[in-house]
Amino acid sequence: MMKKIILFLILLLSVYLSLSQNLPVIKAKQYRLDKNKMIFEGEVIVSLDKIKIFCNKLVYDTKTKIGIASGNIQVKGDDFFFNVSSLKFNFDKHNFVSKDVFALIKPDISFKAEKVEKVNKKKYIFHKGFFTTCTQCNPRWKIKLNKAIYVEDDRIEVISALFKIKSVPAFYLPYFYYPIKSKKRKTGFLMPFVGYSSFKGYMVKESFFWAIKDNIDLTVNGEYNSLFGKGVSGEFRSGDAKGNFLNFSGTYLKDDKNINYIIKGGSKINFSDTLSLYMNTNFNSGLNFIQNYSDSFNYALTRNFYSNIYLKKNINNLTITFSADQSETFYSYTDSTRKIRHLPSVSIDLYKTEIIPKTLYFSFKAGSKNTGKYTNEDWLSVNKLYLNPSIALNLKPTPWLTFDFDYSFNNYLYLKSYEELNGEKTISDKNLYFNQHEIKASIIGPIFFKVYDTSRSNLFYKIKHTIEPSVNYRYVQLVDEKPMIIPLDWEDYFFYYNQIDFTITNRIYAKIDKDTPSKEIMNFGFSQSYFLNPLYQRLYFFPPTGVNKKDIRWSEKSIFLRINPSSNFYLSVNGSYNQYYKSFRNLSVSLNAKDSNDIINVNYSYNRLKRLRPDNIVAAMEFMRGKIELKPSFLPMEFTTFADYNIQTKELYSAGIFLKLKFQCVDFNFQVRKRGYITIGSDTQFLFSIGFGTIKPSVSTMDNLDF
Repeated sequence: MMKKIILFLILLLSVYLSLSQNLPVIKAKQYRLDKNKMIFEGEVIVSLDKIKIFCNKLVYDTKTKIGIASGNIQVKGDDFFFNVSSLKFNFDKHNFVSKDVFALIKPDISFKAEKVEKVNKKKYIFHKGFFTTCTQCNPRWKIKLNKAIYVEDDRIEVISALFKIKSVPAFYLPYFYYPIKSKKRKTGFLMPFVGYSSFKGYMVKESFFWAIKDNIDLTVNGEYNSLFGKGVSGEFRSGDAKGNFLNFSGTYLKDDKNINYIIKGGSKINFSDTLSLYMNTNFNSGLNFIQNYSDSFNYALTRNFYSNIYLKKNINNLTITFSADQSETFYSYTDSTRKIRHLPSVSIDLYKTEIIPKTLYFSFKAGSKNTGKYTNEDWLSVNKLYLNPSIALNLKPTPWLTFDFDYSFNNYLYLKSYEELNGEKTISDKNLYFNQHEIKASIIGPIFFKVYDTSRSNLFYKIKHTIEPSVNYRYVQLVDEKPMIIPLDWEDYFFYYNQIDFTITNRIYAKIDKDTPSKEIMNFGFSQSYFLNPLYQRLYFFPPTGVNKKDIRWSEKSIFLRINPSSNFYLSVNGSYNQYYKSFRNLSVSLNAKDSNDIINVNYSYNRLKRLRPDNIVAAMEFMRGKIELKPSFLPMEFTTFADYNIQTKELYSAGIFLKLKFQCVDFNFQVRKRGYITIGSDTQFLFSIGFGTIKPSVSTMDNLDF
């Protein structure tokens, strides 16, 4: 009974002290006074702000307001746990100093330090020790430090950080920032990568990621290339649940002679559900810089650069758009550049408004476009007005037969045109008006099908084969005024069409079992066009020697095949076979295959595009690409290799090998890359980076592998 009374009095005293003097709440089994010292013993618990201090004995000096804990001292907060040999804290300032500290910090960080100071509510300073996120009993890596600042649920800042793998020093950083926010996206420096390039020289890159808000972030990179210059790059991203976004990236690189840059960006601003503003840009200091700088073969192939802005308003089926844009296209085979701009453009589109429900529709396109083309070191501009009303008829008398008919009456007014004077064309301000009829008609069906019982095959329960023939007619009137049109845009050429297209499509559907819905696993077929007036018909090849264009009644044969039996396999084949040259003008093959455990992933593509001409200048491109990824579950590694090969010129454009070795808490990333598309001919790169658990490299080497 006496013990309970003493404990109750101690509790009342501690509450009184905490309320009257703003002191921590202290609980203990025993309490006594010795002059100006309060002594607590036996399972002592001190509640200080949001932390608790556990010890066997606590001596508190009422004059200095300093408390000294001893015996099995532990400090626990919401996000950390300290085990210390001694602890001294100030009851007024709520600060403490501890020695020989072992700390566990969320999510998976362990600290050892000679001394730790609590300097304010959430900030702690660690002196002389190390920290690691490796959860092994004997950490495979650690960061040795002279001083580190720990802010709860925010960050760790290390002054004079020495990274060690086992006991071997790896590299040194005078300052290191490590984010520990509980949110997934965290601000902080990424691990640097180093490398060597036969073209760029020695390379070093470091990145800082700033998670500004949950929906806004910024990545800033600094890089050094001993032979190619030094510079900075960055990417800003923001977005919200309403569909607004802003993505912007830029690169600035300077060498001894030049200043180079790449700027890309896109944004969308929704003022309301029906009014939106779009902006896009992609421009640079020169195509040669892109080819030499970019490690992305896809981007090095880029030949179109543009900037545009447009405001779009939707009113039911009506869309009103105000826009301005400029584009630049580089043609490598002629070593020329084409610059086009539209300043400004206005368009009004009415999309399929029902006249007779589900049967007859009315549409129209109208607008004004001021097109400019850069020629002879000056801009030539032509303003064009257009009004194109159309009607569409859709009939489906049976589920297996569909009939569509579209008619457009296209009207154009050019405010400038060619005028013939003394046998020569000159540009005049004379208006040019003309119209053009356009007809499209199609019949799809009748559709034939047959169902096969394949339940005994143990592959599919049933298979359904459908045959879908279709006939399409297309007529686009020949424009007599075509010689007077100033063709600045592709659409100003007004190609003539008068043809019948025949297509047969086969589809294979499969059911795995009786209760599972069927899925299309394959489709294949071919199409060909018959020219009613081949003399004026647009062809995609030059007639061979001895063949007159007016005698070319049939187009090339187009074939297609797609096989997709599961998410682990996909095959696509498309091509156009030219019977006059007995050759494929274009052919593309795409294959993706992987196993069900995602251990191996294979990608392959083949592309062939020919400019068929009677002078034997036939080949324009023949290209092959391949990529293999291996992630064996029985080995601590990932392996990726890829290659881009020009079959026509027998040149290796791009190739690489990526290897990631996972040594428990440490990832070693190795990359070897061959770049054969740069202006000097070729470049060989060696890249290396280390990842320590959640501390990732500045460059995601896997994403950087191009395909």
